[in-house]
Amino acid sequence: MTKEKQFKDKLSVDSLANSIQEMQKSTRTTSFFKNILFRKLKSIKNGELTIIDGNSKHAFGNPQSEFKAELEVFSQEFYVFLGSGGTNGAAEAFTAGYWGSNNLVKLIQLIIKNKKTLLGL
Repeated sequence: MTKEKQFKDKLSVDSLANSIQEMQKSTRTTSFFKNILFRKLKSIKNGELTIIDGNSKHAFGNPQSEFKAELEVFSQEFYVFLGSGGTNGAAEAFTAGYWGSNNLVKLIQLIIKNKKTLLGL
């Protein structure tokens, strides 16, 4: 098999989907960044953010707020990308398929409304 063929196979949709499924296990690094993120999210004042991570749901902010957003984590690598790369890392993780949202616009609005709290993500 040529190197070009091996490279293309690595980037195939099936290959990427399988790699995301394999990355579901939490490592020390992902746990470290996840804990930092969750600590920071506890300070959300405007709206409510729900993070769906596998079978777990974590809600942050004001549950009585009408302004709500959801983020679903498909791979634990999301936490590493966000923790090590900030907003650029979050964007890269999104394009890699590591997370998604049922309403991306609302999620971004919630982040902007809480930008002082979330500064430095």
